[in-house]
Amino acid sequence: MNGTMRWIAGTVASLLAVLISGAGSAAAAPVPLGEEAARHLLNRTGFEAHADQIRVFAGFSRVEAIERLLAGAAVSARTPAPAWTTEFVSPRRIRG
Repeated sequence: MNGTMRWIAGTVASLLAVLISGAGSAAAAPVPLGEEAARHLLNRTGFEAHADQIRVFAGFSRVEAIERLLAGAAVSARTPAPAWTTEFVSPRRIRG
């Protein structure tokens, strides 16, 4: 797994943890994150938490904040995989 894929996996895991921890309050009215939770969310998901972003995210509920973070996520690779990744190489050939 390359660095980008590891980052995406970590980000998704962090976002799911935030969603799960707030699952019990989903039936109630959305509660704003607040500055500390917004700072924590932005730092844990790999985004540098600037003061203006923290203020914006502090007013969002958990679901709104996560939807906002994921809205900019790429869903496909920006560059194609190298041609050699589709070629089969026998393990016997690698061993020598």
